[in-house]
Amino acid sequence: MYRLMFQLHGSAMPRAFKMAFPSALAALVLVILTQDLQDARETIGMYSAKTTVIWGSLTFPLLTILSFRTSIAWGRFWDGNSLLHAMRGEWFDSVSCLATFSYPAKQDKPELVTAFRHTLIRLMSICHGSALDELKLCETEDYEVLDVSGLDEETVRILTECKRLGFNRVEVVLHMIQILVIDAQQHGIISIPPPILSRVYQTLSR
Repeated sequence: MYRLMFQLHGSAMPRAFKMAFPSALAALVLVILTQDLQDARETIGMYSAKTTVIWGSLTFPLLTILSFRTSIAWGRFWDGNSLLHAMRGEWFDSVSCLATFSYPAKQDKPELVTAFRHTLIRLMSICHGSALDELKLCETEDYEVLDVSGLDEETVRILTECKRLGFNRVEVVLHMIQILVIDAQQHGIISIPPPILSRVYQTLSR
């Protein structure tokens, strides 16, 4: 938590420091010059009691707004964190189910089942990495994925040119996974009743 707060990239602390430092410096100067400004305050009729009331009237709304914004930011952070873990869990469940559905065909079509599983897992790894890439704050951040050596050249070319063509890579990969599942079903790699298989599509589409 502390490493995340005080890191240079992706943290609000450096920007907050730039905004808070001038105010803190001005407050420090005023505290140092309090004794020298005592006569000036008495001249304009601002006594110590009135100064306390003014400081209290300014501090209370400031603390209220600060605590409200902090609570809202904290809530949004945990909402996003929960959705991120839910996304990973649902995608993992989908891939696990599809790999399990191909088990009955492993004896008759071992090569096709192996190719299907390898392609499926590689595509989902790219999908998850691309989703995290959409959320990154700094361009230097990279996310590891499984090697793409198991994918054909046309698929790699499409995935590489997604950003240049203005397509969302996550949506493209999810579409590829759906096509892969349909192709596996037509070739007998997956022989599961449609109502059960449709649950995987529902999980992927969330």
